[in-house]
Amino acid sequence: MQNFKKKISIITDSLSIGGAERVAAKLSVELYEMGFDVSIICLRNEITYPYKGKLYNLGVDESRIKLIKQFSKLIKFKLAYQKANADYYIDFRIRSRFWMELLLNVFVFDISKMMFPSSNQQLTIPPKSIINTPYVLAVGRLDNSTKQFDKLIEAYSNTELVGDKVPLIIIGEGKDRVNLEEKIKQLRLEDLVHLEGFKKEVYTYMKFANFLV
Repeated sequence: MQNFKKKISIITDSLSIGGAERVAAKLSVELYEMGFDVSIICLRNEITYPYKGKLYNLGVDESRIKLIKQFSKLIKFKLAYQKANADYYIDFRIRSRFWMELLLNVFVFDISKMMFPSSNQQLTIPPKSIINTPYVLAVGRLDNSTKQFDKLIEAYSNTELVGDKVPLIIIGEGKDRVNLEEKIKQLRLEDLVHLEGFKKEVYTYMKFANFLV
């Protein structure tokens, strides 16, 4: 089957002195070691934290004239964003300048690919074994009387997705977990249907999913 290796770009103000910056650097290492194609777009030439991946340092050769500096950085940002050509961009910057953010959203960002974790958010990246291939995602309480995940699994078993090895990921917990596990075994779908349990942070699973049901 074709390898759908994901490209992830991390955007940060710097890689030095700061909690968000430390998280960005650490995340680059974790994603790189998980096998992702990682790049970092760093706005300032301040780099002390260890990182992994291709670095786009936008802070070198800056003009001392403020207006020229800001315009040049916007152009550099756009070029780095295009060169990274990532499937997803995780933006750890402090977003405090309205006009700059407006310009970035209009002229640079593809919003459908952007993630904006808050400073206190626990960012959960789905396992490499899941997101390096297309997958179908379903989220909800494991209660067949209302959510009917048993019927979803049966319907899935009769589609071409099984032959194409496209997994079904179900996030949630509930009273029918054991029944669903038995259903999966009966249909011999243990390698394709995964009950991931409760996840406090499901946004990234949704972001990486190819299909959401």
